[in-house]
Amino acid sequence: MFKNIVAPVDGSASSNAAVKLAVQLAKEAGAKLVFCHAVHIPRPAHDAGGFAREQIMEEETEAAHHILEAARKQAADAGVDAKAVMVGDPVADAILDCAKEHGADLIVMGTHGHSAIRRAALGSKTVDVIDRATVPVMVAPHVHA
Repeated sequence: MFKNIVAPVDGSASSNAAVKLAVQLAKEAGAKLVFCHAVHIPRPAHDAGGFAREQIMEEETEAAHHILEAARKQAADAGVDAKAVMVGDPVADAILDCAKEHGADLIVMGTHGHSAIRRAALGSKTVDVIDRATVPVMVAPHVHA
């Protein structure tokens, strides 16, 4: 049914539940799988100077590599070949752009990520993607321990 799945990842428990679901769906459907991670780009108003901005970008990029590689490894361990891409922000825009660019016919995401602001049971980024997506969005359940 689904041929191209995009799964945004951020390393949170909710995101990890979405990775597991996306890998399972891709394996069962023989679908292409793309993991994306939005790298926060510091704005000058939040910046203490060029060095701080450069340091933040390096740290964000390094963290993104680790998160994306963990997701790709999980897919590979299940026999699914997955692509991993870094995208910018705002996060919801970047996810939707990634889905469009990769011809996604499904987006699989977690209920919420590392964001401190949450809307009801779903994270604000998830709600924003659901509200604006032109393809189905599947939200992976996450059981809090």
